[in-house]
Amino acid sequence: MSIIDIHAHMFGYAWLDMVKKHGAPAYGMESMADGRDYVMEMGSAACALEREAMDYDLRIKQMDKHGIDLSIVSLTSPYVCWGGPEISPEVARLSNDEFAGGQTAYPDRFRWFCSLPWEYPDAAIAELDRCVEMGTAGVMAMGHINDR
Repeated sequence: MSIIDIHAHMFGYAWLDMVKKHGAPAYGMESMADGRDYVMEMGSAACALEREAMDYDLRIKQMDKHGIDLSIVSLTSPYVCWGGPEISPEVARLSNDEFAGGQTAYPDRFRWFCSLPWEYPDAAIAELDRCVEMGTAGVMAMGHINDR
C-alpha cells in the first residue's frame, strides 16, 4: 500500500522573493531567537522556513525517512492573496510554476495543488486553466482570504 501525504506545504524561492519585495506591511520574513527564519504574518511568526519546504531533494529524503511514497504539495498562508491585482496573479503563476516543476522533476514522488488569486475571478480562472494544462492535482482552498 502506498502512503500519500495530502497536506504537505512547500514554498518556492520565487514566492519567497515576492513576499520579501511586496508583502509588507502584513507579510515578511524574520529570523527568530531559535536561529530559524520564519514567514511573518501581521507581526507574528506563522511558519518556519525549513529547507525541506523549499528543496525537493531534501523533501524526498524526509519523505523516505518517514515512509511517505507521494506528497501532494501546496502553498500555505499567506498564500497568494495579497499585493493587489498585479502582484497576486503573478505570485500565483510563480508559485504554480515551481510546484509544476517539482512534479515534472519527480513525477513518482510529487503532485501539487495550484494556488489561485481568488480576489480576481478572471485572473483566477485563467490561472486555473493554465494549471490544469500543467497537470495540477487540484486547487488549494483557504479557509479565509484576508478579512473574508
